[in-house]
Amino acid sequence: MSKSVTLLTIAATAFVAALLVSFLPNSLLFILIKILLMVAVGGSIFFYVKEDTTAGAVDPPPAASPQSTRPRRAHRGEGMAENTPIKTEHTVEAYFDLFLETIFPLIKRTLVADTVVLLMVNYFRKAFYIRYRVTEYPELMLDPPFFDLPRGLTALILKERKALLENALPDSEDLLPYYREGSNPARSFLGVPIFFDDYVAGILCVDSRVEGSFSDEDLQILGEFARIVGIQLASSNKQYENEAENTANRQLTEFTGELLSLTDMNALSGYLQNRLAEIFAADRVTICERSGKNNGRVLAISDDSGPASPGSQFPDNGGVFGWVLRKNQTLLVEDFSEKENYIPRLYSDEAPDNSFKALL
Repeated sequence: MSKSVTLLTIAATAFVAALLVSFLPNSLLFILIKILLMVAVGGSIFFYVKEDTTAGAVDPPPAASPQSTRPRRAHRGEGMAENTPIKTEHTVEAYFDLFLETIFPLIKRTLVADTVVLLMVNYFRKAFYIRYRVTEYPELMLDPPFFDLPRGLTALILKERKALLENALPDSEDLLPYYREGSNPARSFLGVPIFFDDYVAGILCVDSRVEGSFSDEDLQILGEFARIVGIQLASSNKQYENEAENTANRQLTEFTGELLSLTDMNALSGYLQNRLAEIFAADRVTICERSGKNNGRVLAISDDSGPASPGSQFPDNGGVFGWVLRKNQTLLVEDFSEKENYIPRLYSDEAPDNSFKALL
């Protein structure tokens, strides 16, 4: 029986019952009977409607959780190696080059410039280095890409640590030293320092052959680009430090493990000579020890073609090895030709071995 027919039957029954009861006298008993009858009919209708609604209701499907629409993550052991190495196709330097290749054309188009140059400061060599450039005049750029710090407008930016805008450059061969001498085509120039740890690490320069090409707004825009380059430079430097530390730790671990397998001094000396020559790309490795109060002795040497040989004695005041023993300090000589007091020899009366240019 359908819901509508059942309700119609109940309603008809209730109507007939109410009609019959209405003929009863209005005494207290019959009034009570009328009330009970109305309650019974109303309750029957309510109960039936509730039962029908409950029975006909359909539970909605459970709502999908946010994770159900995403691929499930694989846990360890589910098709993954325990230690998946991170593979990179480029070195830190190459990644920085990719960044410069992307942003420099953007700088050139934004500022409508002819040349965009990144100059890095080498404080040790007291020189600027052309790290990267985008230019309409590649044949006019300086080669090799080094020039002294105290030259041109870049020296002023480095000294003042401030940005510089020049919209009417005079004819001068040395105002923009990143061009070859006598070939400067620029008539407008912008330069902004790039800071790293409160040092001027470099200068971002743009120039144009048209006078009045740049404005103060252009200078602000170039400053924002310089900050972006500085952030990338700091990130690359941090990544390089991490990689260098990881490389050093790996080499030390390998070095320690291989040392444990050696059984005597001869094996140790041979291993150190080969390993140190490999790590430092050295032409000669010499191992010395103190043999007396004022003397040292050569224990092993990878190239004994010179005056020194295993077992040779030398004073601690006559040469670079003696200096290390006497001072008990490390020594780095990058270029013997620039050091008057550092001579590549063991004895004070020995002829210098000028075939060696550096020492560690």
